Amino acid sequence: IALNLRDLAPKPFRYLNFQKSPYLFANNSPKQSRELVFFGCNFTGYYPKTTRKIIEIFGEAGIDFSIDCCGKPLYEAHRGYFDETKKHLDELFAAKGVETLICACPNCYHFLKDKVSVKIKTLYEKYEELGLAADIEEEAHMFFPCPERNGREIFNTMAHRIKNKKESFKDVNCCGLGGLARGEEPEIAKQYPITVRNKNTPNIYTYCATCAGNFAKNGCKNVKHVASYMLGVNESPNLSYLKNVLGLKFYKRSRK
Repeated sequence: IALNLRDLAPKPFRYLNFQKSPYLFANNSPKQSRELVFFGCNFTGYYPKTTRKIIEIFGEAGIDFSIDCCGKPLYEAHRGYFDETKKHLDELFAAKGVETLICACPNCYHFLKDKVSVKIKTLYEKYEELGLAADIEEEAHMFFPCPERNGREIFNTMAHRIKNKKESFKDVNCCGLGGLARGEEPEIAKQYPITVRNKNTPNIYTYCATCAGNFAKNGCKNVKHVASYMLGVNESPNLSYLKNVLGLKFYKRSRK
């Protein structure tokens, strides 16, 4: 419904286009890589230590990385805006010889899986293949990101590692950042993280960096990203977003 209404009354979204098309903080290379870790936009902004650890470990296995926008924000602003991003991604994957994309972001995974020609797998599937995934033994209060609310396709690839899952947030529809809510309905957007915070759970586990970052910005404590804790980095959301994305934009690859 929202996409159809935006088609009927399109807005220019000039800042979004400026930031995302092409993505200002992208880091790509011509390095050949049959598999490619695709971080998307926000993972690197909120989890710089975890990003570097993944780059390091996967690099030893001959897997390159891409920091880039999947095009979902552009598509949802105006479907036509995605065309240039799709062309860019298709050309990037073809030039690098990519056969499989390893997605660190649930939004990227669900958005791209029927829009690009390469295979797509989750970061957690690759963790298993490389023997990296550690069990999470503590009580884990799971917050499921928007694209996972129904099928939980990504969660099902790592649920066996989360030994004591709790579902404490069934009454919370979103982290507060979906659907341009922060700009158009700020009172609703603010209420979601407040509701999560007021539940006073000992921790909040999610596998969406955007959700984690927004919860942390709104005073939620013990916010934990599954990807970071499974890897043993145990990084809390880092709120120095601009510093982090700039640092990783200029991250130099190993010459190996």
